[in-house]
Amino acid sequence: MTVREGVAANGSAGSLNLNFGDLAITEAINGLEQNTPNPVAETTRIAYTLAAAGQVTLNVQDIQGRTVLVRELEGAAGRNVIELNVSELGGAAGVLSYTITAGDFTATKKMVVVR
Repeated sequence: MTVREGVAANGSAGSLNLNFGDLAITEAINGLEQNTPNPVAETTRIAYTLAAAGQVTLNVQDIQGRTVLVRELEGAAGRNVIELNVSELGGAAGVLSYTITAGDFTATKKMVVVR
């Protein structure tokens, strides 16, 4: 049981009424998280959040900027997770960058692949 009670500066106690009306608690935004685990030897997960469902492109590049993987996906509104196996990276190892593009949103992070 939670008691709603306020205490004034003079020490007197009284009831407390809270009213949040139509205040939106959270606002959906696009975002990209760091892959886990990192460094990765076999499989990693890349999580991203979309404000609205839509087409998503995952692009993985090596340190020279060469594309080693492109994956076209349908992302749902909210949090999404991509499972990525290093065998899909064509032998690339070391520091790689991964980019998520969804509409006008683009974000890039780095991961380390060890073999």
